[in-house]
Amino acid sequence: MVDVVIKCGGLERAEAHSRSDRFLKYFADHGWNIAPYAILLLAIGLRVHGVEAAWINVDQTHMHGQGIVLLDNVIHGHWSALPVFTYNSSSGLFNPGLMEYVWAMVIAIDPSLEFGILINLMVNTAAVAILYALSRSIFGRSIAAFTALQMAINPWTIGIARGMWQPAQLEFSFVLVTWLIIEGMLRSRPRLVFIGFIAAAVIGWTYILAIGTMALAGLTAVILFRRALALPIMLGAAACIASVVLMLGLANAEGKLSHLSLAGISEANPQPAIARLGEAFFGASRGTPVRELLHVSSDFEFIQTWAAPGAILPSIAKILSDIGGAILAALAAYGLVSAIRAHAPAGVQHRIWVLVWVWLGTPVLFFGLMKLLVPGFQVQTYYLLMTAPMGYLVVALGLYSIARNWNARLVSVFTACALIVAVPYSIWNLNSAIDKAREEKYAGSLNLIDLQTANGLGRRWRSVGCEVMHRSQDINDTSWYASLWRRASPIREGTFHISEQALVWEVNSGQKNCLMLDQIIPGLAEAFQPFTLPNGFSAKMYTLTPEATSNQVSELSVNIGWDLQTLETPKQVTANEPITVTHVWRIKTLPIEPFADWYFVPNIKLVANDAGGSVLGEYWGTATEGRAWAIGDEIHSRIVIGPRPDLAGKDYRLRITLFDPNQKKNAVYFSSNAPTTPILELNRDVSIGFSR
Repeated sequence: MVDVVIKCGGLERAEAHSRSDRFLKYFADHGWNIAPYAILLLAIGLRVHGVEAAWINVDQTHMHGQGIVLLDNVIHGHWSALPVFTYNSSSGLFNPGLMEYVWAMVIAIDPSLEFGILINLMVNTAAVAILYALSRSIFGRSIAAFTALQMAINPWTIGIARGMWQPAQLEFSFVLVTWLIIEGMLRSRPRLVFIGFIAAAVIGWTYILAIGTMALAGLTAVILFRRALALPIMLGAAACIASVVLMLGLANAEGKLSHLSLAGISEANPQPAIARLGEAFFGASRGTPVRELLHVSSDFEFIQTWAAPGAILPSIAKILSDIGGAILAALAAYGLVSAIRAHAPAGVQHRIWVLVWVWLGTPVLFFGLMKLLVPGFQVQTYYLLMTAPMGYLVVALGLYSIARNWNARLVSVFTACALIVAVPYSIWNLNSAIDKAREEKYAGSLNLIDLQTANGLGRRWRSVGCEVMHRSQDINDTSWYASLWRRASPIREGTFHISEQALVWEVNSGQKNCLMLDQIIPGLAEAFQPFTLPNGFSAKMYTLTPEATSNQVSELSVNIGWDLQTLETPKQVTANEPITVTHVWRIKTLPIEPFADWYFVPNIKLVANDAGGSVLGEYWGTATEGRAWAIGDEIHSRIVIGPRPDLAGKDYRLRITLFDPNQKKNAVYFSSNAPTTPILELNRDVSIGFSR
């Protein structure tokens, strides 16, 4: 009886084993063909999931806003305003401007923020598909599926792709160039190799970091060099060199290379060299290349960076994230060690591991040295996108080494399990950041809002019918307003300035002028329209109206092309009452040289009304930069003076001038009654009485 049971149990185990083999065989024959499509669907789903809660700001919409500005310049025929280079990067180096022109073409189709983000997300999803194709050529289908899965669920990649800024296309650029050249090398296809070099040469014009694609192309060609592909390599390399030479020549002609000085290199650091070297590469704080490299191919630190504080689920997710990161790190380390210890001849496969090592380490070395030499230099996560796709391939290398040295079936089972677990885990992981964004109240600045709030703000601006939107001093980029507005021409750059005691703004009296601020400023304008948007956003929209003009002095003009419409000063105040001086100028003609930072600023001196004329106080207004001027505009200036209590009971004089800080000279007034007699200052008397 026992023998029978034993035999039956053995048969059952055998049959179960046979069923397991049949399932694995069926999955191997058909499942891996379905896996890439499932991964792409997962990638798309994660990228659009909760996108309305994505945080956007000046940086993340810069390309979108600049594209709107460029398109507006093309429509109005402002060809001289079409730049080759854009604003300088944080390192002081110039940024090529091709990406802005790409965005201008996108915006010509649809100027909305949603469409722009959708384009970036689709491009990033395409990079997942390209990564799968590259990994399959090297490792096969199962490991390729795991490689693509890493990028599909990586929340850092998803987060970077949810912005319309220059780094958003970096990962796609490097993955594309790597795939074209390696695929061409492996399959002996000269055309692919040449196209890869040309793609690198073109992509280098999109962003200062994208220039690294040319270096990637060169390193790949050197390491995987094959004599049969020498011609496309040489022609492609020549195209890249010509591209760099042209770029540097144009940058030099425009004065963009002046920031290449070594003035920022730090002096001798008192710390030991070894300690400084370790801190530069492996520091515990954010901003070191090795630490940021971990974000490129995993969800390392994403939870503690973006999750809602104190929540239980994100705390558990952090533990899972750390475990997952440790597994990926172990796989990467095993793969790299196996590659180092390999004694195989230097065939194509072996040279790919060398390429992984070299290209993965080159950006880390470069940014580590930058951090070592330049004080305060911080490595951002997106800098390390230059290592793409090697951060993902190095993990695949670990799986490949396990399959080759230990058990190929184990790798297939591990990959299949990862695919199953990835769906709920990645959604859970991403939801922690989405929940925080939805629960987070407006932080008090237009410079960081979620997409839903941004859309509501833009709709409100357009519904009010503002013909001119003035950029306030707390917004440092006009393209941000243009991105929200979906138009560039109504945005007036640098036209509104305010300080504690003075303010100035421009008004085109023939149009409806608006200004958006976070807080009410009493007396700024005659009308404002408070409104509330989703996520707790509350702001004030001012309709700028001309100042009351009770004291007309229009017979005065200024030699810079202004007519003085109004000069208002009180004739009598009390000791605790401020003296408010209001100017209104009208721009009749433009000055000869109204370059960007050229301006005149009102200056007021409170002087004793006696023979000595001693100065008792000096007060400065704010100014409107020359690039904001337009014929027909009015410049309104208000300066508030708080006289000292000990000045009560006497008469004083206000000496009013218009001063140019750049040229260190005053503007000159002329009266219509005496057009040839210059007036260097305007005088107004004021009496300060005792406090009641």
